[in-house]
Amino acid sequence: MNYDLIALDLDGTLVAQGERISAASRDAIADATAAGLRVVPCTGRAWREAADVLHDVPGLELGVFSSGAVVADFRRGDVLRTMCFDALLTLQLVQTLSELPQAVLVFQDVRETGRDFLITGQGTLTHNTRRWFEDKHLTIEHIDQPTAHDLRHSLRVGVVAPSQAAHEAQTAVNQRFADQINAHLLAGLSVAEGTNDGPMYLLEVFPAGTHKWRGLGWLADHLHVPHTRVAAIGDELNDLAMLRHAGLGIAMGQASETVKAAAKVQTLSCDQDGVAAAIQKILDGAW
Repeated sequence: MNYDLIALDLDGTLVAQGERISAASRDAIADATAAGLRVVPCTGRAWREAADVLHDVPGLELGVFSSGAVVADFRRGDVLRTMCFDALLTLQLVQTLSELPQAVLVFQDVRETGRDFLITGQGTLTHNTRRWFEDKHLTIEHIDQPTAHDLRHSLRVGVVAPSQAAHEAQTAVNQRFADQINAHLLAGLSVAEGTNDGPMYLLEVFPAGTHKWRGLGWLADHLHVPHTRVAAIGDELNDLAMLRHAGLGIAMGQASETVKAAAKVQTLSCDQDGVAAAIQKILDGAW
């Protein structure tokens, strides 16, 4: 085989709508693990959010979470590495986004702060955001006017909003903070109930240099796996860095043309068990 480690994005790659992981994908992960490969989730979710959907998938332990900001053993709850914002920069980001009609979501290191999210700004939580917090049993705290002290140990600043508002917010933070941040939009979140909004978008803002490959490359080094022997599978814009830098980047069949262009090969879509198909090709030595 040409690879020792397979990194899997979750939503839209391993995990289909409805928090479902197919039997074919589970079997493929088991086959890869039995063959001596390390399979690593590499996701935008926090490790506690990911653990909820991965708890019954054998062979998975270490992972890259929060789009590269955290490397952790999600089974044991051991965090190996974090990349946090400068507290003053976090405060400036929050102030830039605070007038939106949607709340500003500051994801923090719960070990240090006692909370998963600090909620602030003049806006309110969308229904789907509130439901996600409840379903994942996340600890949140509302602070109307946080100080830099409150914003220490922050890993990500985000907003869930309709398309136009999300794009305008992304433009605003990029114009003001330029090379200090890495900001991207994730589409396709469920529509807030009782509204006429189109699909909701998640704006995620990280410190510059924070992306999935930053965490995945560190983990590969930690495990003494050469980067050329890492395969990565993904479908979204936050997968671009790992698809470009891994020894083998694999795009899901339903990925955008931008994501496909960053990958070396393409597998089937999530609904067609693209992860299982890709793992089988790796095990067979075809890739």
